[in-house]
Parts: sequence; C-alpha cells; structure tokens
Amino acid sequence: MDCTVVLWHWNGTTGLIAGEYNQPGEVPSPRSILTGHEASISSLCVSAEHGLVISGCEDGVILIHTTSSDLLRRIRGQGVVSHVSMSRECVLLSIFDNKRVVTYSSTARKLNEVLVDEKIECCVVTRDGEFAVTGSVNGRISIWRMFPLIKLYTYQPLNSAVRSVAVVASHRFILGGLDSGAIVVFNSDFNRWHYEYKNRYHQNTTNIQKSPTPSK
Repeated sequence: MDCTVVLWHWNGTTGLIAGEYNQPGEVPSPRSILTGHEASISSLCVSAEHGLVISGCEDGVILIHTTSSDLLRRIRGQGVVSHVSMSRECVLLSIFDNKRVVTYSSTARKLNEVLVDEKIECCVVTRDGEFAVTGSVNGRISIWRMFPLIKLYTYQPLNSAVRSVAVVASHRFILGGLDSGAIVVFNSDFNRWHYEYKNRYHQNTTNIQKSPTPSK
C-alpha cells in the first residue's frame, strides 16, 4: 500500500475513463495523485460540486484535497475512518470504527459527535445536504439530521445486514442493498421529518421561554 489516492476522469457519454485531453482512443491517465496519508486508506469521497476529494485512513486521519492535488485540511480523529461524506454546505460527515458519527465544518472544526450502539456499514448524504441515511449490520436503516446531528427515524429491522444505501433524486424512496443479495425500497418523507423536528424544537423553545423564574 502506497497510501495515495489516484483521481481519474470518467466520461459518462462513452462510459470509459478519459485521458488527459478527453479525446476518443486516448490512453487513460490519472488527473491527480493525492498524497499525505501514512496508513492504508479506508474511505474515500469525491465532491465534484466543490472540487474536493476527502480521504480517510486507518490511523484516523482525514485529508481534504482539491481535485488539482492541493492539500487544504488535515483532521486527526480517533479510530479507523470507516466512512466520509460531504454535504452541499461543505459539512463533513465521518464515521470512525463504524460506531462513532462525527461532523466537521469545512475548516476542520468539530460540530457534533454521536456514539451509536450498533455497527454502521454504509451511509449516504441526501442531495440537499440536510439529512443522512445509514445502514447497520443489524439490518436497520436510519435517518439522521445533519445539523444538529441527531437520529430522527429508524425503519423496522430487516433480516440481513445492510451493505449499501441510496436515496433517489426526488427524496421519495430509500434503497437498501442487503447482505443476502436482496434490494429493499422504503417510502421516505423528508419534508415530514423536517417539519416534525422544526415543530418539536419550536415547542421546546416556547416551553423554556414560558418557564417561571425562581423566586429569590
């Protein structure tokens, strides 16, 4: 293991890896080679929208590079980085040792941290960047709010571990790939979860404001 990340350009029209000049028949060549890790790379995320590549390794270090190979940030966490994702607002979601979920800002400042009681196998952030979906080895698919980091809903457990999750562009369905080879589809209503969380937060704030002040 040389602990590097090799970035290639994929041509969606031809369905092939493109060369340096993106010409037909050209020999494919990497666009960038990203360095800086000192341990085996365990997770990787490419944000084409922001021109960033996020990579995590087994010693807990997360590096943020540009697609032109410039190193922007180095985040040192604890444990193996099992997953990294970035939202449209540049909030970085990372999972350490498959159990500790941590969010960071684009300046590497820790925002939230949650320890879960089951092993998370996969994760995806929705296109609007407000929610994340995780799948666990216990067969549970859960919905998380990105900021603040909080679990909103968990579907009924399945009979096999969830190895991959995806959210369709309309946010109406969640797909889960199981260890048994099956693919499950759940209806989702992110607008409802957003409304319920917002309403709950508003009620809690109102109750705090109405609470009587203690007499002296």
